[in-house]
Amino acid sequence: MIITTAKKEEIALEIMNAISDGTSFALCENCPAVTLDRGITISGLRAEPDELACPCDFELGERGCVKKEIYETIKEHVDEIAELLVAEMEAAR
Repeated sequence: MIITTAKKEEIALEIMNAISDGTSFALCENCPAVTLDRGITISGLRAEPDELACPCDFELGERGCVKKEIYETIKEHVDEIAELLVAEMEAAR
């Protein structure tokens, strides 16, 4: 039984895409690196909205991400799941 790297990577990417929105929210929500940039007000009226800022532009695992370690752990587990799924697919052939 040969587990193809391409198939494993395809499945891992599919899993990461499926969980990315929830994962991003869960990891970024209380991140100490995220700051609130206040929008400009003119004569007491808001001219620009407040914006959240992140040193890695909310791209989990990228350079500057303070949650990179936990994100890498999640990716490792996803790779393990993908490997198990590919193995099952190969066994079913």
